[in-house]
Amino acid sequence: MRRSATGRPAASSWAAPRSTPRPRESADRPPPCRIRRRSRPRTLLNELALRAAPSPAIAARRDRGHAIMREIITRAQDAGVLRADWALEDIAFITWSHTRVVEQAAGIAPEAWRRNLALILDGLRAEAAHPLPVPPISADQLNHSLLADPDRG
Repeated sequence: MRRSATGRPAASSWAAPRSTPRPRESADRPPPCRIRRRSRPRTLLNELALRAAPSPAIAARRDRGHAIMREIITRAQDAGVLRADWALEDIAFITWSHTRVVEQAAGIAPEAWRRNLALILDGLRAEAAHPLPVPPISADQLNHSLLADPDRG
């Protein structure tokens, strides 16, 4: 990966790598992860980052990342390894639920997140798919839920 003068990945390194394994190979073995529990509660800065409009540069990178994720989803669905009704917006639900497991189990069973992730990934496989009760939320609904104040019902 190329790095800029600041040590961050160079902009061109955000492109989807062409040396990635085929969808079936990726689905059979998730990448090794290193997850550490956050040592402090969410800060005001983190809250503002979620609720403030991104700069044009950040928005462009987000949009590029979404395009890459949509391409990966399409490739996996076309290969028959990812359930056909999976949508990019579903990633938020997986992230929200898995993050909660990681946070809650870290001090009790620090490896429990691996089981949760395996259960999630198994449920995404095309051969495990059953009809879902509702369609995925729209991008607008997802953005609204990210900006919503959780303390206001």
